[in-house]
Amino acid sequence: MKLFTKILLLNTGLVGIFLSPKAFANIQDQFTTSAADDTFKANKCPNFDTSGSDQLANVYDNQLNTGENFKSCYSQPTVYKFTLYRMSLCTSSPLIGSKVDFSTCVDTFNKPAGLELDLGNINSEVPLGSSEIRPPSGKYPHMLMVMGNSFTLKGSYQTAVTTYNTENDTSTHSGKFTPQSSNPTPQEFEHSFAKYGFSGNGCSYIYQRTPSDGQIRAALTNNDSSNDNLTYQTSVSGGQCGGTITRLVGVYSPTTPLTITDETNGLELQFVISDGGLQVESALNQHNTGSSTHFKQPSWAFAGDFKPKFVPF
Repeated sequence: MKLFTKILLLNTGLVGIFLSPKAFANIQDQFTTSAADDTFKANKCPNFDTSGSDQLANVYDNQLNTGENFKSCYSQPTVYKFTLYRMSLCTSSPLIGSKVDFSTCVDTFNKPAGLELDLGNINSEVPLGSSEIRPPSGKYPHMLMVMGNSFTLKGSYQTAVTTYNTENDTSTHSGKFTPQSSNPTPQEFEHSFAKYGFSGNGCSYIYQRTPSDGQIRAALTNNDSSNDNLTYQTSVSGGQCGGTITRLVGVYSPTTPLTITDETNGLELQFVISDGGLQVESALNQHNTGSSTHFKQPSWAFAGDFKPKFVPF
């Protein structure tokens, strides 16, 4: 019996963080099991109260530090596109050694050419079709995804000053926020991981976040035509990531493993993204417009993360 898998994009969100890597020979030694090591932290951005009783002055005050005089929070994008190549259920973590280990994994989706998804389409379904192999009955504590090396996003954020809309920033690897007076509607921007990995400069080739209900771990890799031989890219060259980064491999390990029984007919895949997919960054005394009116307001835009959730039926 084959298992039918479909995607459901949910209107509930969890978000992402970046951190600097440690230097070890094997990729599994880069990660820890402690949330204390998730060094980049951000909260959900507060909502703007249109009634005027509690209007948000800016996004800088009372948010978490992401660097000297910089702070970030997370909001909901209207576009969050990426290319999905492979999804697998694994009995042990595939992020080990010098390349991704699929030996304990069963694919639920595998398309070497890739499939573009947009998680901004909240509460919509995208059928993936039947998997070639029915996962054997048992517990699966790890969920693997092989994705492209960039994400495309779009969104807005309103404060008491004005509404800020995203646009592409050709001088960086991500996007920026500009006031609606100069940018009337939000524009798509690309957040690429091919140059700096999971950081804004240098090279951060691993990623770790520990939400309350599990763990998210990710690494940058190369690819081959079948996405089978994914070697981790851990070198640094000229202040940025070296090698060829074409894939992002993420593993979500929920606190409660997925259980498949002989009575399981299919799996519903839910991507949890809202209130978290768009990182909004501001600065104490800097904005890309150069105007002090916009200090502490949304200035730079990055991709946050998401988590997959399989629901058997």
